Amino acid sequence: MAVEGRELLLDRQHVQSVYERGDALRNGTLIGLLAGAAFGIAGGVSGTDCGGYFERARPCTAGEKARLALVFGGAFGAIGAGIGAGIDALKTGRRLLYQRPPSPQPASPPPPNILSRLE
Repeated sequence: MAVEGRELLLDRQHVQSVYERGDALRNGTLIGLLAGAAFGIAGGVSGTDCGGYFERARPCTAGEKARLALVFGGAFGAIGAGIGAGIDALKTGRRLLYQRPPSPQPASPPPPNILSRLE
């Protein structure tokens, strides 16, 4: 184990447990990506009107809904990934690397036999 740049050796019998500080950002990023992409795809598929800026609004075709779902899914997925990574970075965690196995308990003496006293 390195402490302040120096290697520190400990006997195994003196170590109860070893933890690693920190948390990988991967799980938060993935959760944010999937949530954002699902939100964007749902918004793209449920859109009913296309056009509207330079042309009159009209109902969307299936191809236009698919394109909207891809664009919105990608955009909101990227935003969600960033938010998920940011939230996960705020959370400090630790991971157990080593746990000493429990030592065997000494055998307790058997309970006194009550019947032998009654005889």
